[in-house]
Amino acid sequence: MKSSYRLGRRSRSVLQFLKRVTVVLFIVAFMVTYVPPLVQAERGNGPIMIPTDGTAKREVIYGKLDAVGQVEQLYVVNHFQPAEQKTIVDYGDYEKVVQLTGDQPLTYENGKVTTDCAKGHYYYQGNLRTRELPWTIIISYRLDDHMYLPKDLSGANGRLVIELAIRENKDVGGGYFDHYALQVTIPIDPSCARVVSASDNLMLAYAGSTQQFTSIVLPGEEAIMKVELDVEDFHMGQMTFAGVPLSLNLDLSMYEDEFAPLDELSEGIAAFAEGSERLRTGYGDLMGAFDELRGGSYELVHGGQQLAAGVNQLKSGVNQYTSGVSQYVDGAKKASTGYNQFDKGLSEMHSGVKTLNSEGKTLLTASSSIRDGLNELASKLPHPDEMTAQLPSFSEADLAQLDQLVAGSEQFRDGLHAIGKSDGGMYQLWQGLVTLNSSLAMAKQAADQIPVPQVTSFEDVLALYEGIVITGDPEKVTQYRTTMAQIVAGYVASYTLLQSTLTGLTDQASGVPALVSGAHQLYDGLRQLDDAYYGTTGADGSHNPGIHDAIVMIRDRIRALADSAGTSTEDVMEQYSQLYYGIHALRNGYAGVYDSQGNPVPDACGNKQVGFHQGLTLYMTEGIGGLLTGFEGSAGNPGLIQGSASIRQGLSTLANQGSTLKNAGSTLSQGVSKTGSGVSAYVNGVERFQSGLGEYQDKGMTPYEEGITEFDEGAQKLMEETKDLREKFMTAIQEKLDELSGDGYEIRSYASDKNKDVASVQFVIMTEEVPPGKSK
Repeated sequence: MKSSYRLGRRSRSVLQFLKRVTVVLFIVAFMVTYVPPLVQAERGNGPIMIPTDGTAKREVIYGKLDAVGQVEQLYVVNHFQPAEQKTIVDYGDYEKVVQLTGDQPLTYENGKVTTDCAKGHYYYQGNLRTRELPWTIIISYRLDDHMYLPKDLSGANGRLVIELAIRENKDVGGGYFDHYALQVTIPIDPSCARVVSASDNLMLAYAGSTQQFTSIVLPGEEAIMKVELDVEDFHMGQMTFAGVPLSLNLDLSMYEDEFAPLDELSEGIAAFAEGSERLRTGYGDLMGAFDELRGGSYELVHGGQQLAAGVNQLKSGVNQYTSGVSQYVDGAKKASTGYNQFDKGLSEMHSGVKTLNSEGKTLLTASSSIRDGLNELASKLPHPDEMTAQLPSFSEADLAQLDQLVAGSEQFRDGLHAIGKSDGGMYQLWQGLVTLNSSLAMAKQAADQIPVPQVTSFEDVLALYEGIVITGDPEKVTQYRTTMAQIVAGYVASYTLLQSTLTGLTDQASGVPALVSGAHQLYDGLRQLDDAYYGTTGADGSHNPGIHDAIVMIRDRIRALADSAGTSTEDVMEQYSQLYYGIHALRNGYAGVYDSQGNPVPDACGNKQVGFHQGLTLYMTEGIGGLLTGFEGSAGNPGLIQGSASIRQGLSTLANQGSTLKNAGSTLSQGVSKTGSGVSAYVNGVERFQSGLGEYQDKGMTPYEEGITEFDEGAQKLMEETKDLREKFMTAIQEKLDELSGDGYEIRSYASDKNKDVASVQFVIMTEEVPPGKSK
């Protein structure tokens, strides 16, 4: 007995532990159903009543039914408890009245009962003329598929089906059907009847050597109950029905701590929505900067075309101008190098997303195994109501499967931890964005350092071309100088456009910090998911268990119960029942509950039971998978990686073809043809650069912006719908409790509507028994 007691305490702690774990998966709507003690009139004894305050009366309506549910007799035991001697006047439509206590005789005339009684309890019985109850009870008996009257079943053998139908009797007012619960008790004698099956609304209980089915029909509801028995020399005691107002006096404020996680959930969703909004705003700024960059590229192309036209007029002096062009080329190369750093950062982001996607697939495989293991475990355990007297046995193979489930959960826990740790996939994505931000800053710095020749007047042009041998033709000199001034002006204008374009490109950095912040928040969210499964360490060093710990604990409890297989102590059976419901609660929270069409089934509060595994699947396939598509692109959409390659190629072309421009101006004799070729190649590069920008924006950035917009709208809607979760849940639960408890219902006398001061009305109804008889 001592070891069983310790095992019982551990089992109860396991049940509490499972409740704490599964509270993050769903909110349990609970109900406490309590039927107060019924007044009974035992044969040969006086009636027993609950004390009243002296001004109100209490009624207990006793009903005698035949074995098929027909009412044979109804009588009311009326109870008073005056605080002093007084005359009592009561009303009722009685066939006769019987004085149960007191010395003074009572009188009954025209439905009015009058008597003088002393201080204390006073009882009298009135036999009602009516044969109507608030409930219509119909009982049928089918033996071996043939209908029988109860009187013909004494000593019967065979397969017996007893069916009870409880309906509303619309001929009875007073609100009893809508506000009273009806407790049904069906006695079963194991010596002559073995239970084959019973409907779900019946619960089998044991009382010594006998059994009885019990059920509670809630107010306002009708019910059908069925029991199937194998009988031999059949007999059965009286069925009983007790009708009382349902009491659900539950103070929800006692469960404030249980609802506290809802506040944390609302706050977390709000923080998530705020981060989503910042991500959307940042990306909008990034798109605006890119629009400016693309506009600058159009001007750059136009400037390049003007530069090409100016080169056709180049006659001399290009060699002296080569130094300025060389500085321009060096600056362009630095800008290209800076953008290469940006592109490298983009590649690191891509690598992080692919790593996260690969690890996510592994996690989904492990999670599916855990889900299947929990489903198989839950399906193998028989329902406590289906067990007769002994625990089921657990084979070594069953216990080995439990060990495999624990091992799979451990692998899943470690995999989830690997993704969320400091060097995991989410961290790599976050750091890739940080590197991208730094690379963009470097590109802007390189653009700022490109020197711009300050040629603002004709004299500056002459100073640049000092030492050039000019023909003695004044007209030619004037033409030469004018042409060179135009070339210099065209160069400065073209370079200014290029610098403006590169500045617009690096302005993307204004939106990157929002992306970095969003990735950081996603990383923090993954850490929270890891904590939920792995568990956390409290401030005092204690371990707060997670879902994996729950699975390990279930394995250990089943091993403990396996040692008790074949026993039937009440304590062990209670432990098994607690473990059974705990396993099903954990299974439902992890795998979800779905109907035959694959739709999630709402729980008692109306929340769809999607399950932890399905949420993880959506996160990995749609969240990470969609992000990977944004990087790699899809049919007709090149994605970020391909678009960035086009920009990188354009910058490289600018740097390389700029050298051609410098070399083409080495001599005047070769300048016209070579410079024209170099500038033409330069312009082609600028045009390809501009084309690459357009393709990158139209096919890469714009679709990604649409996805971010839809994501943010969903996050904002989720935030609005999950505000004040605690208050909404508590209000819904309280409304349901108030509905079942019948708050505001005024109890009415069943004997007569003339009786106004009534403290309580209860019903006690019994059928005839099926007596023992000779076997057929």
